[in-house]
Amino acid sequence: MTSNADEGARKYGHQSELIDEFDLLLGRSIRTFQGLEQTIEHRLLQLAAASSKPRGEVVELLRIAIAEAPFRTKRRLLEMQISYLPSRPEYKKCCELQKTKAALELEMKHANSEIKRIGRLEDSRNKFVHSHWFVLGQPEDSTDIIPVLRSKTKAHPQNPPHVLEEFSAKNFRKFLLDVEGVDKQLSQATGRLLGLLGYDEDKKIPKA
Repeated sequence: MTSNADEGARKYGHQSELIDEFDLLLGRSIRTFQGLEQTIEHRLLQLAAASSKPRGEVVELLRIAIAEAPFRTKRRLLEMQISYLPSRPEYKKCCELQKTKAALELEMKHANSEIKRIGRLEDSRNKFVHSHWFVLGQPEDSTDIIPVLRSKTKAHPQNPPHVLEEFSAKNFRKFLLDVEGVDKQLSQATGRLLGLLGYDEDKKIPKA
């Protein structure tokens, strides 16, 4: 039977290589998720501006309000914005054409589906960021691999008081692919919504 240390020694060759890969993947995971957060911020402001009577000061106030808001708040705000679109006059005007109404409903459904995926990814991001990562001791020789471990203490009485989990490059890579995928899909769905509503990025108002 092959031990985890033996597998690690064959893959990495040295403890420092494992740590280097961990640092790279953790950093990329955080940076990629921040890109998704930026997409959400942009769409929040654009959807607010895509009004039949846009008011620049309202959009600016929203920009200030969300600047330091938690990620979960931004995600929830975007979800609410999309949910309330049918009550807006520009939406109702677009829905005068049945084909356009069907397209709007499809993109809203698509966007909301991606927002639900984001909620699950947010839990993983929080786990990466709000944990302690460390290596237990030092390898006895250059071919021994001691895994990187994630440590988290929890206060909720129904959860185990302490979590100890081994670093998995596979899990980090899957997270990165999922975040990149949901960022692309959300950006496309909300971008099509803005297009259907007649939003003009240059003028920040619906097209005449």
